[in-house]
Amino acid sequence: NKAIDSPGNVRDTWEILRDLVVACGGSNGLYMIEDVFKQLASQVDCFNDLTLAKVGKQGVQVLETNEKIPLLEREQERITKKLIVG
Repeated sequence: NKAIDSPGNVRDTWEILRDLVVACGGSNGLYMIEDVFKQLASQVDCFNDLTLAKVGKQGVQVLETNEKIPLLEREQERITKKLIVG
């Protein structure tokens, strides 16, 4: 998901590429970002049961890496101790 909205009438990269494909005489059936995500979900196993609505603005974890992120671990400890709310 985008971190911020684009100013004015700026189009997303996927829209520009879609329009270029159509202008060159082709079509891939992708008309909205939801269509792009549906195609991704149909081809990549870890996205199978997801939709953009399920992902939401905060995202979701799709793959367990077992990697430890010290900053996030410290944040979780602080939340548990009620030092921060979040």
